[in-house]
Amino acid sequence: NMSRLRTWLGTTDDGEQYLPDAYSGRIELHRHIVSDWEQFKLFTAGGVNHATTAALQSALSLVRGVPLSDTLPGSWHWAEQWRIEMVSQIRDAAAELTERALENHDLTLASWALEKGTLAAGEDDETLLTLQIRLAQAAGDTHELNRLVLRITRRARQLGEDLSDTMIATLREVLETTPKTPTPHIGIS
Repeated sequence: NMSRLRTWLGTTDDGEQYLPDAYSGRIELHRHIVSDWEQFKLFTAGGVNHATTAALQSALSLVRGVPLSDTLPGSWHWAEQWRIEMVSQIRDAAAELTERALENHDLTLASWALEKGTLAAGEDDETLLTLQIRLAQAAGDTHELNRLVLRITRRARQLGEDLSDTMIATLREVLETTPKTPTPHIGIS
């Protein structure tokens, strides 16, 4: 496998292998190989709450899906902690950028940041769902608000889970401040 990977990676213009032989017993990639994750961490060095808005945008632009998702489940059990860390930091960066965008009334940026966060963390991440509700409220999209509230409460009932205090407060605020619109009902007779 290492030999195939070495061949696949190839060599630098100077003829150095991107995956040098590991005669020392330590496997290391060439110093010019960087990963999206290394770049993401550089953009968010010092924490997402201290990163500039431009740095958060650059970091999130690297997100294409769930980290390490193109492997069979359980095949990289040793990397599960990395995956969890990556998802968490991507979600935090998306949440921070969404908060900033909502404060600046930039609904396009907020929507984009939420989309990137959801790509990595999934549609049921409560932090991102809370922000989706706030985005829909800021956009005045009562249809989307109703859809999200119904989805969240229905899922909690189905799983027998309690909503977090943050989610309850968000739902209460939305329900109290949003004009009521009729939702389609299925009649049972």
